Amino acid sequence: MGFLRASMILIGVIPLIACNQKTSSNHPNTLSQEQVRLQETLKVGQDLQSQGCPANSKKTKKYVKNIHEPAITDVLVSTHCDGKVIAEYHANTFKPTKILPSDVRFFSAGRKVTDSVSIGDSRDALLKALGKPSIEDGRGIHYFIMDQENPGPDNTISFKTVNGKLTEVVWVWPVY
Repeated sequence: MGFLRASMILIGVIPLIACNQKTSSNHPNTLSQEQVRLQETLKVGQDLQSQGCPANSKKTKKYVKNIHEPAITDVLVSTHCDGKVIAEYHANTFKPTKILPSDVRFFSAGRKVTDSVSIGDSRDALLKALGKPSIEDGRGIHYFIMDQENPGPDNTISFKTVNGKLTEVVWVWPVY
């Protein structure tokens, strides 16, 4: 949960950091190969979120104060299944409660994240496939990606490595 919490904290620094949104120098309106791969990686997280988990999967709840209305308590529901954890933010400000995708953690050894990245790959292979990250710190390698269909705060894909090997991917969607 520490990595998840740290990834969610990064949402606050997104406006201060330039996104990895470069375009091809030959064609100013086309995305670079790395950016195309990042968009594909973003879609993998969205697909994992959409697939969900079986109904009988373990669920945990964390109660959090709504940042806009502190008197209201919202719920972060995490569902654990098949090498992933899917979290949804239940915003109780809305009636009925609005359920928003929050994040997906993916950590199954050997499983493909995209055609070019798998859990267990080296840090160098990850950087070769996806290019320079938006930020790299002691918590991981982070890419901030603008959602072409839903402009607003950036989506974040964070890669956690241990001993130079990819061990976990966390997709975080801003809840606002």
